[in-house]
Amino acid sequence: MKPAQRRLILPAIFLILAILVIADRSGPGSAAQAVVEAAPRTHAAAQAARSPASPDTPILPIAPRSGYGSSPDGFFGSVRPPAPPPPPPEPLAPPAPATPSPPYRVIGKQLAGGQWEVFLAMGDASLIAHAGERLDADWRVLSIRPPVMELEYVPNKQRQTLAIGADFND
Repeated sequence: MKPAQRRLILPAIFLILAILVIADRSGPGSAAQAVVEAAPRTHAAAQAARSPASPDTPILPIAPRSGYGSSPDGFFGSVRPPAPPPPPPEPLAPPAPATPSPPYRVIGKQLAGGQWEVFLAMGDASLIAHAGERLDADWRVLSIRPPVMELEYVPNKQRQTLAIGADFND
């Protein structure tokens, strides 16, 4: 299809739709109303519509509700609302924060004066650790017993071990 034809098709469709809308508003509404008004009523139907009830018609009493809800077969006998949902479970305590691994690398160890010293590296710095010493704000040395050194992560008081190598002096 050529572009010139496309430009003509869209306005033509809008024009046809506009004509249909205008014709729909004026045409069928008035014809349908005329048909409704032209339908004749019979005399008996008009009379029944005007008068509610004749005095000869008996009025029945309202049935008591005592029998409702209990049938012999039990189909609708005991309809109960569903049980309330159970209470929501109590929220769990947040898990303890995970202890990071020690940031130290073991360079070596030495037995001096009956106590072990462990030489540690952390980045460019080097430290000498003794049992009972605090290495920084987060780590404390609890004990040094080759082949491991026991450290405590101070913020949550969890213990970790660091391998320092076997004791070859024995």
